[in-house]
Amino acid sequence: MSDFGRLGVTTTDGIHLNVETTGPADAPVTVLLVHGWTCSTRAWHHQVDDLPRILGANAVRVVTYDHRGHGRSDAAPPGSLRIEQLADDLVTVLDEVVGDGPVVYAGHSMGGMTLMELADKRPDLFGTRIKAAALVSTSSGQAARGAFGIPVRFEPAAVRIAPRVAAVVGTRVDRRAERLASAAAAAADTAVVAAEGVASAVADAAGRAATTAAGAVEGVAVSASGAAGRVVGGREMARAARATWPRCCNVPRCGRSCSGRRSTRPRSRSSSKDSRCCPERRTAASSRRSCSMTAPTP
Repeated sequence: MSDFGRLGVTTTDGIHLNVETTGPADAPVTVLLVHGWTCSTRAWHHQVDDLPRILGANAVRVVTYDHRGHGRSDAAPPGSLRIEQLADDLVTVLDEVVGDGPVVYAGHSMGGMTLMELADKRPDLFGTRIKAAALVSTSSGQAARGAFGIPVRFEPAAVRIAPRVAAVVGTRVDRRAERLASAAAAAADTAVVAAEGVASAVADAAGRAATTAAGAVEGVAVSASGAAGRVVGGREMARAARATWPRCCNVPRCGRSCSGRRSTRPRSRSSSKDSRCCPERRTAASSRRSCSMTAPTP
């Protein structure tokens, strides 16, 4: 409901009446809904919700109120719960809440009797302010002869009991509505907390996964760096080892250089006991190249 408001007015004999409004105060028409005996404003909840939706939120203002001794209004003093007094209460609501604009009235049961009593007392209000009326499940017979329009013999008991019963019923319904609203609010809060918990858990899991992935990447990078260092170190060691090898054999009778190329040094005819050359070269496991010996010519 839009523009909902709850306020109160005080009747001519000092009774506080609960009044509820829905819609803008400057709407072109006001619908006044008046409930029946032992009911309350909640009897019109469908009309309160649907009229602005059907006619337009700014096209209508809906006003409801609780009779004395009903709903949220004050209890009625003994002897005051009469149709004549209810008609006076209606005039108070019209003057203090509804305003001077056109009014469409709907009265159920005792609410219809209230309007008919008002028509007898204030006919000047009809046609000028109250433009239309709907009477629902009501009666025009003996409306002014007893409380609630019931037979006179039941009036004393009704005056004493009915306001209390209506107040108790209205209080219980209000408390039930408040409990339902509280339960709905608590369920909404629980859902919000649960959603926040799930979001936090997901964020923590994502953070841990990102940290684990970063550590794994860093470990791979370190391993790759170490492997590259070992490759480079091995190459440097190989270069250093090759640099210590002799470039050429100077031993007599060796006709080749250590690199496998033939030497330009003239061959010597020394004895065969000096025929071996470069023993260090031949013992290296990584090279199979050796110096070639030439036997002396006979």
